[in-house]
Amino acid sequence: MDNTSVYQWKLQGHLHVWHYLPRVRSLEGWHLNADATACTSLVDLVDRMLATEEKALKRIPVRVPARMLVAPGHPWKPASELVLRYPRNEVEDEFWHLELEPNNVLTLTLGTAKLREFRQSLLELPHWKDDFAIGPPVPWHRGRSANAARARFDAECLWFWTKVE
Repeated sequence: MDNTSVYQWKLQGHLHVWHYLPRVRSLEGWHLNADATACTSLVDLVDRMLATEEKALKRIPVRVPARMLVAPGHPWKPASELVLRYPRNEVEDEFWHLELEPNNVLTLTLGTAKLREFRQSLLELPHWKDDFAIGPPVPWHRGRSANAARARFDAECLWFWTKVE
């Protein structure tokens, strides 16, 4: 399958992506909320990306919530859009990279295993009772490299929030 189906995909529903400024302890990383329609729509996009035999990239519009129920009182800034990037066969399966680009565009680049984890998180979000985060792999051992990996997770993780507005 080629990238035509990824190119033709359009988001249904409402997607919110934001971060806190300045960074707030326990609210680090990036934050995502999507209604059930958007979750289903995004799962469809991921399925299309996984089905293609080529690398895939899709720019996804992001809405600004009318009001923020998560950590009210803390200044936050929405992403202008989310770019989901799947560089098939160019990175390892566990690859995860989340980067803020110019114009406040957030780019999430995922290997196959992490793209599947992202898909599963989207499937679970409408039914989940608590908030959860996914991100770059964190080793279970202790030491300097584990601390650095944990700091990277905190900076690049993506929190899935069940309620925003």
